[in-house]
Amino acid sequence: MKRSLLSEEHRIFEKAFRTFVEREVLPKQSSWAERGMVDRETWLAAGAGGFLCPWLEEEHGGAGGDFIHSAIA
Repeated sequence: MKRSLLSEEHRIFEKAFRTFVEREVLPKQSSWAERGMVDRETWLAAGAGGFLCPWLEEEHGGAGGDFIHSAIA
């Protein structure tokens, strides 16, 4: 019997986060290491994508996810 903790919603979130990392994070990693910080644009894009504090309720500006969303991101 195959079981998973991930719902379809979690899988969609995981795919979106993976795409974000591949497009926005990996290409910039070396420059961030040199400067010692992540650029503001990427940080804002991560927030807009719901990847920062995804467990936070929507009425407080979060994505309204759960612990599993946080574990994915």
